[in-house]
Amino acid sequence: MNENIMQAVNENAQKLMTPIHEFSKTAISNFAKITEIQFSTAKYLADMGINQLKAATEIGDLESAQEFTKKSLETVSEANRKLLECGSKIIELSTEFKEDFGKIISHRQEEAKSMQEKKSAKYS
Repeated sequence: MNENIMQAVNENAQKLMTPIHEFSKTAISNFAKITEIQFSTAKYLADMGINQLKAATEIGDLESAQEFTKKSLETVSEANRKLLECGSKIIELSTEFKEDFGKIISHRQEEAKSMQEKKSAKYS
């Protein structure tokens, strides 16, 4: 009898932990992808800034100052494009995460409903 109780407790604990594990795996995967995107974008922008600083040290006359200003405007446009791209990717990943989480919840709700129906049928 005690063995049956322990088995039931273990089964219930396992049923409880399964959705938590699924959610955790999904969340960690999503977090890792978002972190990679952010680090990649940060590195790209940092490199861009360093290149701008190097270019600024090359200014020696009015013509090179004008060229630097022109290139700086192009650099700002490129930085804006990169930031928008990063934001779009993060929004896409967040949407995927929401959908994956919704699937986990729906699946667990279906399982709970099925179990409830089995219990109801058993006692009817």
